[in-house]
Amino acid sequence: MSMCKLKRLFLVMILVGACGMLLTCVPMSYSGAVYPAVAYDEINRRYIAVYVKWRSGDENRNRSRIYGVFIDSAGAPLGGEFVIAEGGDEFFCPSLAYDRDHGKFLVVWNAEAVMHAQFVNTDGTLAGPTLILSDTAEPSVGRCSSVAYDPVQGMFL
Repeated sequence: MSMCKLKRLFLVMILVGACGMLLTCVPMSYSGAVYPAVAYDEINRRYIAVYVKWRSGDENRNRSRIYGVFIDSAGAPLGGEFVIAEGGDEFFCPSLAYDRDHGKFLVVWNAEAVMHAQFVNTDGTLAGPTLILSDTAEPSVGRCSSVAYDPVQGMFL
């Protein structure tokens, strides 16, 4: 079995075949990227990776952005990274799912006590405004949201 040894690792996408065999291990040099998540667009046969990066010059790491980048089946980036969300909060734990019926991704993430969501088109443009899914009085640091798409019911869970 092949191993992937990297000197400097910021974000790695590992493609695993149906039998669990490692197909490829691809380093992605997006400096400072944390909390990566990946979904597959089966129509266009490519992946999208989302991740958090703190704004440059922010020593306290309390202002971050959610970025995305499309990746081909060999693990090579398709174009540059794009901003999905930005604000004055610390974003963490993005998750995403793909709706093949409408050709959109739904990205969810947490920021303090608020769970946010943003629809992203297959070209990387944002579809509509950022949504607030829940707003509790209790900070959600350490709690991560998750999302999945149910094609039978035609809805995100």
